[in-house]
This record gives sequence, C-alpha cells and structure tokens, in this order.
Amino acid sequence: MRIRSDNGALPELIGETQVYAQEQALQAILALPETMSYEQMLAVGKAAAQRVAREERERKQEEQEREQAIQELKQRQRVQRERESSVDIFLSINVHPYLLELERAPDGVDFEGKAFQYVQRISADLRPKLLGDPLLNAFTARERIRAAVDEWLEQELSGVQTEEPA
Repeated sequence: MRIRSDNGALPELIGETQVYAQEQALQAILALPETMSYEQMLAVGKAAAQRVAREERERKQEEQEREQAIQELKQRQRVQRERESSVDIFLSINVHPYLLELERAPDGVDFEGKAFQYVQRISADLRPKLLGDPLLNAFTARERIRAAVDEWLEQELSGVQTEEPA
C-alpha cells in the first residue's frame, strides 16, 4: 500500500525522504491488527507519512535558521573588522601628525623625544573609545581624534608637567 497525494507523491517530500515516509507508513500499517479496516489503515499510514513530512519541514526550517544566523554573524564580524580597520587607519593618520603639530607650536608640549611612545599609548587607549563612537567617520575623524587626544594629554600630562622657570 502506498500513501500518496492526488498527484501520486507525498506532498513536500522528494527522494530519500519520500521513501522514508513510505517506509514509516508501511511499518505503521503492518503494526496494526488485521481487524482494522482499509480506511483505518490508510489513516494510520497517512498520519505516519505526515509526521515524516512535518519533521522534514521542521528540520529544513531549523537548517535555514542556523544558516541565516551564521550569515548574520559573519556579516556582523565583517562589519566589525571593517570598523576596526577604519579606526586603526584614522588613528594612524591623525595621532602622530597632531602630536608633531602640538610639539612644534610655540607654546607646544615637550614630549622629550618620546612622541612615538605617546602615539602608541594614545592610539591603544583611544581605540576602544573610538570603536564605540557612532559618529566617527572619514569626515569627523580628524576633529574627534584631536579632541580625544587633547583630553588624553590633559589627563596624562597634568601631573607630569613642571612649572616654568620664573
């Protein structure tokens, strides 16, 4: 006995899954007592095949959801890597030139030959803050980084600078 839809195939099932559904229907029918009517056997067989179809739909849905979650994660990771790369570029093209500008100014900051070390420390300290700055972009990077460097230098150098000679 075959459990079929009107067109002769189990709805939504193809290939191995259809064969499996037919096997499950046949096993369910064979497990029935011989006193069952044809209609009862057909109903039990259909129910078994429908259970396989439902399980297959659920499996496919779970597979699609997993694949979608993986793709979304990959997209978020790609966006994060791009953001990190942008911030690193913004830092590299803004921090060092700005420190040199501050050092060369008439009332500038004396980094005592350690400007490069300051660039590294400032960049490392500012990177997390800038990664979380939603307004940081190619148009705002220069001013936002300069403001952040000024704030950093004010905090770091406030206790380091000595009084000017009288």
